[in-house]
Amino acid sequence: MCMDAGVKRPLFYLLQICYNDVEKKVNFDIKPKKASKYEDCIRRCIQCQIGASNAQINPTFIYKDYRNNIPSNLLQHLDETLEKTLNTTNRENKKIKLGFSTSEDAVSWIFIKYFLVNDKLPVLQKILNLEDEISEILMWGVPQINRNSGCTEKLKHICDSLGEDKKYYTEPDIIIITKSESVFVEVKVKSGNDKQAADNRNYDKYLLDKFYTDIEAVKKSSYYELIRNWTIGNIFAENNFKLINLAPQKLFSNENQDSDFKLFINSLKDSRNFIQLSWEAVFKNLKESDIEEYFYNELEKRIF
Repeated sequence: MCMDAGVKRPLFYLLQICYNDVEKKVNFDIKPKKASKYEDCIRRCIQCQIGASNAQINPTFIYKDYRNNIPSNLLQHLDETLEKTLNTTNRENKKIKLGFSTSEDAVSWIFIKYFLVNDKLPVLQKILNLEDEISEILMWGVPQINRNSGCTEKLKHICDSLGEDKKYYTEPDIIIITKSESVFVEVKVKSGNDKQAADNRNYDKYLLDKFYTDIEAVKKSSYYELIRNWTIGNIFAENNFKLINLAPQKLFSNENQDSDFKLFINSLKDSRNFIQLSWEAVFKNLKESDIEEYFYNELEKRIF
């Protein structure tokens, strides 16, 4: 039974979230603080340990235990991976955010883990248009196939060489390695690609002439997250590198009209190796493959 977290309110304030219809709008007497974790939720089910964020419209569901936001058959090595992610300062927060129904990290894990657990890497190879078989996959900098591959240490060395703080290493969402190329995948679901002001001094360490045609132009674009991935990925790959931006088509439709995004693309050397892959295209491939329906549905409800 869903309860109101011990807060005395009229019954119409209660929000049932356990397999019942969600009330889309709740009028609060006083605007509550933003819910950054389960315990912050005014409306939560004590029994099921699920909360609804304090947004009045379209609340986000927040699980007390992040594992409950992942299908049970895809939990293998999740805890171990989270204990080894490159950004050590963000490890605990990452666990909390994994419990959000809107979590991009949860989508990334479910997407990749399904192919690993079910021995369907050839399907993933087809989806990402890779020429060769996948030999290694890293999630947030942690190897998922050969746990002693040395890839994590290689990433740390690159971050060190660029002058990153050891507590805040860059951890790409997904890295896929074949015998002929390395592919970084930046996953987006609801949000756009992260931008930061061009006067942020953090840019400078990533602006290497050999990867960009115009340093000042790419900095002006403000696409900080993509710039970091492009630079680190090129160093990591040593030869053939691709950066895939995996996101809903509407994100690309918006960004492709953005002059800053055009500035970013035009400033890349070998810009053809920056690839926009829509979730819609991924789903089309999934429908044509031998994929279990639960996996398709699990992704669809989180992305669209």
